[in-house]
Amino acid sequence: MKVIKSVMKSGATVFVLVCGGLVSEAFADGGFEFSRATYDLIMMWVNFIILAAIIVKYSRRPIKNFLKQQKNEIVDTIKELEEQKKQALEKIQKSKQELETSQKNLEIIKNKIVSLGQQRKEELIQEAENESRVLLEIAQFKIQAYIREAAEQVKLEMIETASEMAAEKLPSILKKKDYDRCIHSWLEAAT
Repeated sequence: MKVIKSVMKSGATVFVLVCGGLVSEAFADGGFEFSRATYDLIMMWVNFIILAAIIVKYSRRPIKNFLKQQKNEIVDTIKELEEQKKQALEKIQKSKQELETSQKNLEIIKNKIVSLGQQRKEELIQEAENESRVLLEIAQFKIQAYIREAAEQVKLEMIETASEMAAEKLPSILKKKDYDRCIHSWLEAAT
Protein backbone atom coordinates (compact mmCIF):
# COMPACT_ATOMS: atom_id res chain seq x y z
CA MET A 1 0.00 0.00 0.00
CA LYS A 2 2.82 2.36 0.88
CA VAL A 3 4.50 1.56 -2.42
CA ILE A 4 1.36 2.47 -4.37
CA LYS A 5 0.90 5.76 -2.53
CA SER A 6 4.54 6.53 -3.12
CA VAL A 7 4.12 5.82 -6.87
CA MET A 8 1.07 8.08 -7.02
CA LYS A 9 2.85 10.89 -5.19
CA SER A 10 5.90 10.56 -7.41
CA GLY A 11 3.64 10.54 -10.53
CA ALA A 12 1.91 13.73 -9.35
CA THR A 13 5.28 15.27 -8.55
CA VAL A 14 6.59 14.40 -12.00
CA PHE A 15 3.48 15.90 -13.57
CA VAL A 16 3.87 19.14 -11.63
CA LEU A 17 7.56 19.32 -12.51
CA VAL A 18 6.94 18.69 -16.20
CA CYS A 19 4.14 21.21 -16.34
CA GLY A 20 6.28 23.69 -14.44
CA GLY A 21 9.16 23.02 -16.82
CA LEU A 22 6.91 23.60 -19.83
CA VAL A 23 5.49 26.78 -18.40
CA SER A 24 8.93 28.10 -17.53
CA GLU A 25 10.18 27.15 -21.00
CA ALA A 26 7.24 28.88 -22.61
CA PHE A 27 7.73 32.06 -20.61
CA ALA A 28 11.49 31.98 -20.99
CA ASP A 29 11.25 32.89 -24.63
CA GLY A 30 9.29 35.98 -23.78
CA GLY A 31 5.86 34.77 -24.51
CA PHE A 32 3.69 31.77 -24.42
CA GLU A 33 2.91 30.16 -27.65
CA PHE A 34 0.74 27.08 -27.58
CA SER A 35 1.93 24.73 -30.32
CA ARG A 36 1.25 21.21 -31.43
CA ALA A 37 4.49 19.97 -29.81
CA THR A 38 3.50 21.52 -26.49
CA TYR A 39 0.03 19.99 -26.75
CA ASP A 40 1.46 16.54 -27.57
CA LEU A 41 3.87 16.72 -24.65
CA ILE A 42 1.14 17.75 -22.22
CA MET A 43 -1.21 15.06 -23.51
CA MET A 44 1.54 12.45 -23.27
CA TRP A 45 2.03 13.27 -19.56
CA VAL A 46 -1.71 13.42 -18.94
CA ASN A 47 -2.15 10.02 -20.57
CA PHE A 48 0.77 8.64 -18.52
CA ILE A 49 -0.77 9.90 -15.28
CA ILE A 50 -4.21 8.53 -16.24
CA LEU A 51 -2.65 5.18 -17.12
CA ALA A 52 -0.67 5.12 -13.85
CA ALA A 53 -3.81 5.98 -11.87
CA ILE A 54 -5.83 3.23 -13.61
CA ILE A 55 -3.05 0.69 -13.04
CA VAL A 56 -2.77 1.72 -9.40
CA LYS A 57 -6.55 1.69 -8.85
CA TYR A 58 -7.38 -1.63 -10.53
CA SER A 59 -4.21 -3.61 -10.07
CA ARG A 60 -3.38 -2.53 -6.54
CA ARG A 61 -5.36 -5.32 -4.82
CA PRO A 62 -4.23 -8.13 -7.18
CA ILE A 63 -0.62 -6.97 -6.90
CA LYS A 64 -1.01 -6.62 -3.13
CA ASN A 65 -2.57 -10.11 -2.90
CA PHE A 66 0.12 -11.51 -5.19
CA LEU A 67 2.86 -9.96 -3.07
CA LYS A 68 1.19 -11.26 0.14
CA GLN A 69 0.92 -14.70 -1.41
CA GLN A 70 4.57 -14.58 -2.45
CA LYS A 71 5.53 -13.39 1.04
CA ASN A 72 3.52 -16.21 2.66
CA GLU A 73 5.06 -18.78 0.30
CA ILE A 74 8.54 -17.49 1.08
CA VAL A 75 7.80 -17.52 4.83
CA ASP A 76 6.45 -21.09 4.55
CA THR A 77 9.48 -22.13 2.51
CA ILE A 78 11.82 -20.58 5.07
CA LYS A 79 9.98 -22.35 7.92
CA GLU A 80 10.13 -25.63 6.03
CA LEU A 81 13.84 -25.17 5.34
CA GLU A 82 14.46 -24.30 8.98
CA GLU A 83 12.59 -27.46 10.02
CA GLN A 84 14.64 -29.51 7.56
CA LYS A 85 17.79 -27.87 8.91
CA LYS A 86 16.72 -28.70 12.46
CA GLN A 87 16.00 -32.32 11.48
CA ALA A 88 19.34 -32.55 9.65
CA LEU A 89 21.16 -31.20 12.72
CA GLU A 90 19.32 -33.71 14.92
CA LYS A 91 20.30 -36.53 12.52
CA ILE A 92 23.91 -35.31 12.53
CA GLN A 93 23.91 -35.23 16.34
CA LYS A 94 22.33 -38.69 16.47
CA SER A 95 24.90 -39.98 13.96
CA LYS A 96 27.73 -38.51 16.05
CA GLN A 97 26.37 -40.23 19.15
CA GLU A 98 26.01 -43.51 17.27
CA LEU A 99 29.56 -43.13 15.96
CA GLU A 100 30.88 -42.53 19.47
CA THR A 101 28.92 -45.54 20.76
CA SER A 102 30.20 -47.65 17.87
CA GLN A 103 33.77 -46.58 18.58
CA LYS A 104 33.37 -47.47 22.26
CA ASN A 105 31.84 -50.84 21.33
CA LEU A 106 34.63 -51.40 18.81
CA GLU A 107 37.23 -50.69 21.50
CA ILE A 108 35.49 -53.11 23.88
CA ILE A 109 35.32 -55.80 21.20
CA LYS A 110 38.94 -55.17 20.28
CA ASN A 111 40.01 -55.56 23.92
CA LYS A 112 37.95 -58.76 24.22
CA ILE A 113 39.51 -60.16 21.05
CA VAL A 114 43.01 -59.29 22.29
CA SER A 115 42.34 -60.88 25.69
CA LEU A 116 40.80 -63.98 24.05
CA GLY A 117 43.80 -64.16 21.72
CA GLN A 118 46.17 -63.88 24.66
CA GLN A 119 44.23 -66.54 26.54
CA ARG A 120 44.21 -68.81 23.48
CA LYS A 121 47.94 -68.23 23.05
CA GLU A 122 48.56 -69.28 26.66
CA GLU A 123 46.33 -72.33 26.16
CA LEU A 124 48.25 -73.30 23.02
CA ILE A 125 51.56 -72.86 24.82
CA GLN A 126 50.28 -75.01 27.69
CA GLU A 127 49.02 -77.66 25.24
CA ALA A 128 52.36 -77.60 23.42
CA GLU A 129 54.22 -78.00 26.70
CA ASN A 130 51.95 -80.91 27.69
CA GLU A 131 52.40 -82.55 24.28
CA SER A 132 56.17 -82.10 24.42
CA ARG A 133 56.23 -83.59 27.94
CA VAL A 134 54.15 -86.55 26.75
CA LEU A 135 56.37 -86.95 23.68
CA LEU A 136 59.47 -86.83 25.90
CA GLU A 137 57.97 -89.47 28.21
CA ILE A 138 57.09 -91.65 25.22
CA ALA A 139 60.59 -91.15 23.81
CA GLN A 140 62.15 -92.05 27.17
CA PHE A 141 59.93 -95.12 27.42
CA LYS A 142 60.93 -96.17 23.90
CA ILE A 143 64.59 -95.53 24.66
CA GLN A 144 64.34 -97.65 27.81
CA ALA A 145 62.54 -100.35 25.82
CA TYR A 146 65.30 -100.22 23.18
CA ILE A 147 67.91 -100.37 25.95
CA ARG A 148 66.19 -103.41 27.55
CA GLU A 149 65.81 -105.03 24.17
CA ALA A 150 69.45 -104.31 23.36
CA ALA A 151 70.49 -105.63 26.79
CA GLU A 152 68.45 -108.81 26.19
CA GLN A 153 69.98 -109.10 22.74
CA VAL A 154 73.45 -108.65 24.20
CA LYS A 155 72.66 -111.25 26.91
CA LEU A 156 71.41 -113.67 24.29
CA GLU A 157 74.44 -113.05 22.13
CA MET A 158 76.70 -113.46 25.16
CA ILE A 159 74.92 -116.66 26.14
CA GLU A 160 75.18 -117.93 22.59
CA THR A 161 78.80 -116.96 22.39
CA ALA A 162 79.49 -118.51 25.80
CA SER A 163 77.62 -121.67 24.83
CA GLU A 164 79.55 -121.88 21.57
CA MET A 165 82.80 -121.37 23.42
CA ALA A 166 81.76 -123.91 26.04
CA ALA A 167 80.71 -126.31 23.30
CA GLU A 168 84.15 -125.95 21.75
CA LYS A 169 86.22 -126.12 24.96
CA LEU A 170 84.13 -128.36 27.22
CA PRO A 171 84.47 -131.57 25.21
CA SER A 172 88.19 -131.33 25.61
CA ILE A 173 87.97 -130.38 29.32
CA LEU A 174 85.09 -132.56 30.45
CA LYS A 175 85.56 -136.20 30.98
CA LYS A 176 82.95 -138.87 30.75
CA LYS A 177 82.45 -138.85 34.47
CA ASP A 178 81.76 -135.03 34.56
CA TYR A 179 79.41 -135.38 31.68
CA ASP A 180 77.34 -138.08 33.42
CA ARG A 181 77.14 -136.01 36.58
CA CYS A 182 75.81 -132.97 34.64
CA ILE A 183 73.17 -135.07 32.94
CA HIS A 184 72.19 -136.65 36.20
CA SER A 185 71.79 -133.22 37.94
CA TRP A 186 69.69 -131.93 35.02
CA LEU A 187 67.43 -134.93 35.19
CA GLU A 188 66.97 -134.52 38.92
CA ALA A 189 66.17 -130.86 38.49
CA ALA A 190 63.61 -131.68 35.81
CA THR A 191 61.79 -134.30 37.89
